[in-house]
Amino acid sequence: MSLELAKLAYLAGVLDTQGGIKRRAVKSGVELPMVYVHRSDVRVLQHLADLTGTKVTHTARAYAKHGCSVHCPDKHQHVTSHGGRWSLTGVRATVFLWNVRPYLVFLAEEAAAAITLGLSSPFKPATPQRMAELGWELPDFRVI
Repeated sequence: MSLELAKLAYLAGVLDTQGGIKRRAVKSGVELPMVYVHRSDVRVLQHLADLTGTKVTHTARAYAKHGCSVHCPDKHQHVTSHGGRWSLTGVRATVFLWNVRPYLVFLAEEAAAAITLGLSSPFKPATPQRMAELGWELPDFRVI
C-alpha cells in the first residue's frame, strides 16, 4: 500500500504554503531535518498527524487587541487564539520529504538538503518501518 499521488501533491501544497523545513540540533551537536506546519484550524494538522502516525500539539496564545475608539467600551480586548502545530523530525521528516519532494514548488531546494541530511543521520530502524506500514515509500538509506 502506498499513498496516492493526489494526496502526496496535496501534502506538498500544505507544506509549501503553510509550513517550513529546518535543521534541528539534538544531543552532541547532531543536526536532524525537521518539517512543521502551524495553523489555527487544526483539522489539516490532524490529517497530517493521522497520515504520519504522530500527534498535533495544541497551542494557545493570549494577547491584548486594541479596540476601536468609537464602538468598543474597553481600550484593550483580551483575546486568546487557539491553534496547533504538527512536526516531524529525523527519519520521519526524511521519509515525508522523500515522498512529497517531486510536488514541492517553493521548498524544493530546502527539501533536497533536508533529505541529504536525513539520509546521513542515525535512526532507529523501527521508525521508517512504521512509516512504511502507513503507506509511505522509503528511500534507500544505504545511498549515502
